[in-house]
Amino acid sequence: MKTVEIPIDRGLRILGGIILIGSALLYFGEFLGPIVKVILFILGLYSLITGIINYCPIVNLISSEKRYRRKLNISSDITVSSLKDLAFFNGFNDDEIIKILLCCRDVTYEKDAKLMTEGVERGTLSIIYSGQVKVSKKITEESTKTIADLGDGDIFGEMSFIENLPSSASVIAVRETRVLEIDELHFSKIMNEDNDLALKIMKRILHVLNDRVRFLNEQIVSMGKWWVKSRK
Repeated sequence: MKTVEIPIDRGLRILGGIILIGSALLYFGEFLGPIVKVILFILGLYSLITGIINYCPIVNLISSEKRYRRKLNISSDITVSSLKDLAFFNGFNDDEIIKILLCCRDVTYEKDAKLMTEGVERGTLSIIYSGQVKVSKKITEESTKTIADLGDGDIFGEMSFIENLPSSASVIAVRETRVLEIDELHFSKIMNEDNDLALKIMKRILHVLNDRVRFLNEQIVSMGKWWVKSRK
């Protein structure tokens, strides 16, 4: 006779559901308050039903994320909730963040490592998960000037990523820095599979660019005022 094997997680949900419902209605019912009974009954019913139909949204989401991590080699300490704390991911839901992770490389750079070289085509958008980098620009052949410091949640390489042109500045790690990188090929995959998410990412990039242009304008105005004042 052919036996039917019930997966462990499914069996545990069914068993747990029966125990919770039984606790609410039978033996332990007399010792529990009405609110606790209702909560136990609802949890038990949810567990029992999801076990029977063999689908649990919560377990499915966790399993999906684990599958993505195995495919991407993303470390387990990078979670959806930790990414939500980063400015770049503000406004993205859990499914969208997982889809973005699907297209990322998780790379750690040592202190003083050069992540991006001015004049070299890169075509990769980088999101800083943790650490700090400095953005520098060549002034002369022998000297450079630091034009920005970036940290957790900031991005760089967006101009090269959008325009497919050589990088306009160099980026160097000030300390050990962990970065999530998306290249053009994987972003094209997002565009083909989810146009709305691709548009959302581009809007986020344009928002960052707008902030940086505004900051640059403020710096130019400040320098202009200083120059006028020094001429008096």
